Amino acid sequence: MSELPATASTLHIQTRQRSEHVVNIELIGRISHQITGAKLPSNKQVLQLLFYNIRFVYRQLRESAKLTINAVLIFWQQARIPTKDVARCVDKLESVYKLWQKIQKTVPNKRSDAQKKIVEDFSAKLDNLFDIAHRDALQNMRISEDKEFLILQRQKGRPGSMAGADMVLYRRQNRADHRIEKEMSRKWKHQQMSEVNLELNDDFGMDYEEDIGDSEPEVAETNVKKNTKQTASTCINRGRKHFITPRLLSALDSAKVSDGKAMHILMATAEALGHCTSDLVVNRSTLHRLREEHRRKETQRIQESFIDKVYHD
Repeated sequence: MSELPATASTLHIQTRQRSEHVVNIELIGRISHQITGAKLPSNKQVLQLLFYNIRFVYRQLRESAKLTINAVLIFWQQARIPTKDVARCVDKLESVYKLWQKIQKTVPNKRSDAQKKIVEDFSAKLDNLFDIAHRDALQNMRISEDKEFLILQRQKGRPGSMAGADMVLYRRQNRADHRIEKEMSRKWKHQQMSEVNLELNDDFGMDYEEDIGDSEPEVAETNVKKNTKQTASTCINRGRKHFITPRLLSALDSAKVSDGKAMHILMATAEALGHCTSDLVVNRSTLHRLREEHRRKETQRIQESFIDKVYHD
């Protein structure tokens, strides 16, 4: 079977891949399109990726540095180590690159002793950690293993590596964050819908008074019969006096007061007016049921009035 002819884009990719293995940078070595390994990136690895972004992605220094730092941050996030701000990380990478440029301006055979010292120090630090940890990282980290890993990585040669458990925890944390984000989005949408419904009720003026006797018949006030032999210590008296009116329910809905907060307001108001709260029907479940019934009736009233208006017009 004859091979398909290569397109221009395919040839360009193949040429780039071959060139990547050919290009060698003084002191840095071969450039690379990615950072690999189970350790935090070294200065050499970061510079190799930076040179790839500059020479093959065809970006300016600032953009190439940002692109490189984004790749470096993935390793630090997997290790659960707090890092500096992205802008500070980019500035540090640019300073390392500019130091390399300064070295390149000198001729290797004509370097002074001071210049040779600078080159030796630069070469010795290439395999060390490209440290972008936050200043208070060790104080803010709670897991002792993560602290020890950062301390080891800061040593010469970066001893130690991220185990498979670190990768599993990183993915698990990402899934947990995604679930929390979805839950917050769902609650926000529910709140928005509730506010829309309350605004609709306010527009139609829910300030009328209506007897709620149809839904719950009024019961006589609580009085223990004289012939009852039970004592006050053994008899539990429940409130029998209804005082929640449609106007009060409309006011609570208009003020966007929850059932729990409404209970505190109603109890405090009744005590301030001198009423005995034990005689009143005031509990959260009853209040919730009355508000639901009130909203249902009001919705039905609005629908009927709208139909009548359309019919007469």
